[in-house]
Amino acid sequence: MTTQKVFGVSLMESIDAKSYNGVPFVLYYLFAAIELQSHDKEIYKSHPEQARYLPSLFKQMNSNIYVENIHPYLAATAVETYLSSLTEPLITNLASESLSTWMQTDHCHTELKSILFTLPRENRNTLRFILCHLKLIASVHGTSYLSRLCFIFAPKLMGKSNKKLLQLSAANGKILVKLVENLDKVLPSAVPFSNPTTVFSDLTIKTTDDRQV
Repeated sequence: MTTQKVFGVSLMESIDAKSYNGVPFVLYYLFAAIELQSHDKEIYKSHPEQARYLPSLFKQMNSNIYVENIHPYLAATAVETYLSSLTEPLITNLASESLSTWMQTDHCHTELKSILFTLPRENRNTLRFILCHLKLIASVHGTSYLSRLCFIFAPKLMGKSNKKLLQLSAANGKILVKLVENLDKVLPSAVPFSNPTTVFSDLTIKTTDDRQV
């Protein structure tokens, strides 16, 4: 990871700094640390005490420290902070409103896919990567845990600037559940990973497969 700013930048700035398959490297790194401890149901519970360690975390990323040495609560806090601080939500407000309308209609997968493909390719790549991560974590703890994860991630992925969207926080969580459950239909992978282990220079990262759009 470079020494460039991590928080408060655009998705493209993150990708330009360092990426893999069109996804910001920072997410590969943090998800790897979390997935190594995926049995812990408290990972995505609020851990405000971890925020003070974020600067040192990114110094460690610069020195290619092994992800096994990163505390999963710190990694989860960094993920949430990173997504919340993007200059534009990963799922734009316009797409979020379209998804909200879709939820109230016939739930056609073709229409859902069309909405998602209005997003820039980089957003779709990153969104699929995140949804695969949520699917993997939820697979360890059961279906009900997926709902909890999606409720946590909804405001971070779908934006908070629109008052209407704030009022639809629970509904947005349900939308993310639908995206995860129908992932291969609505965000199909163009180039599946052939190996669950991806190596970046001296850093070995455990990832899930089929994450690229």
